[in-house]
Amino acid sequence: LPTVASRCQRIELRPMPVAEVARVLRDRQVEAAKADLLARLSGGCLGWAILATSDGSVMEARAREMDRLVSLLGAGVVERFQSAWELGGLLDKDRKSGLEVLGLWLGWWRDVLMVKTGCATAATNADYLPALESCAGQLTINQVKETLESIRTAMAEVGRNVSGRLALEVLMLNMVKVDQAKLEVNSGHS
Repeated sequence: LPTVASRCQRIELRPMPVAEVARVLRDRQVEAAKADLLARLSGGCLGWAILATSDGSVMEARAREMDRLVSLLGAGVVERFQSAWELGGLLDKDRKSGLEVLGLWLGWWRDVLMVKTGCATAATNADYLPALESCAGQLTINQVKETLESIRTAMAEVGRNVSGRLALEVLMLNMVKVDQAKLEVNSGHS
């Protein structure tokens, strides 16, 4: 009600610094390398980082989606459209989960841009650094920026109730392709 809302005070809660999240996780007996990775991935949300330490399915689901993205980088049109069909179906059924996957993809391409511009230490997906470096080495900054914009556009269209499959098909057509043979796919998630 407006009368209740007018008496409320807004409190801005800022994300915790990555170093602070990592410190808290290490204090909770989490291995240093894992604590640092989870702190980066948490986006400053300590609750998410703690959940990820106790629920292995969180990181397993992330690894599956990241591996799907890496495999799509060098995939042909048929494979890309198959993936668009699958992920588009998820978007149409469970918009939140589908948008989380697209958020992971956005983070990947942000990291490619960071690596491309010499800021690899700021990459969120540090466990995929070899693949990020291989990808960045094959692309121009403009190609990376265009792919980032295509993902943002797909997310915005899904937010406006465009069919998830249609938005993803357009994204797959616009997403830059890399040479899979030159892509280093070793990651630290295994």
